[in-house]
Amino acid sequence: MTKPTSDKTKTTDVALVQGPTDDGKGARILRYRDGTLSAGEVRPAEEGKPLVGDSELVKLTPRGDAPALCDVEVLHKAPTAIAPEQRKQGHGPARVSSDVYRKNWNQVFARRGEKSAREDEKARPAQKRKADYSLN
Repeated sequence: MTKPTSDKTKTTDVALVQGPTDDGKGARILRYRDGTLSAGEVRPAEEGKPLVGDSELVKLTPRGDAPALCDVEVLHKAPTAIAPEQRKQGHGPARVSSDVYRKNWNQVFARRGEKSAREDEKARPAQKRKADYSLN
């Protein structure tokens, strides 16, 4: 169970609805949050559409005395991009191919008339081929 918060610890987050956006699908707002005034837009959430950038999913609750002035409740913040310094650094480029991949490359993409690696392998003695796949 959560404790009720006092008015002193509550943050101020209000929005003044100014009017519709140019496309008519949202509303322009002025938002005052913790001493900062910013202009933005609110639009209805669309199912399956991700939040990007610094977007937030908010709930606006109009105040009784001034319906254009709304209390803002942040329901969800968009995930932020990972800064390059915070990414896990590896040693060298990612390994995207193996020896088996390289051997089969020519079989799949060789021009007609060229010998593939598989044909070369068939031409080698059976003992040598068996040794290639041993685990010792």
